[in-house]
Amino acid sequence: VLSWYRLTERLKMLKRYTDAFRQTVVSEIVSGKWKSVWEASRAYGITGTSTVARWMIKYGYGHLLNRVIIVANEKPQEEVKKLSRELKQTKEALSDMAVRAMVLENMLAIYAESHGEDPEEVKKKLASLLHIER
Repeated sequence: VLSWYRLTERLKMLKRYTDAFRQTVVSEIVSGKWKSVWEASRAYGITGTSTVARWMIKYGYGHLLNRVIIVANEKPQEEVKKLSRELKQTKEALSDMAVRAMVLENMLAIYAESHGEDPEEVKKKLASLLHIER
């Protein structure tokens, strides 16, 4: 049976890590080998909830402690491809409509010229017939 004194002395024993070891753990976290401080701690058997976090702060990487790692899955990529296809189709449809508008504009000008009328007056008459406001 251990005496109270011997038991408290054993509890006071702390693990000490070399500076090189601390820097290795921190650099592995920074490089992305470990996704979190907790993961690195478990991999190396480091006890204490904030030991490695203190090392991160000490070596100038405290700003990385609250980073969020986003794991991309295929759904957003598929969504981007789908939206790209839709955008391409929309641009093509807009281009087609622009060409049709130009053709109609030219046809209107030809009609107006052949009937000796002002193209703007023909547009106004057509708009009133179609109930379109300009």
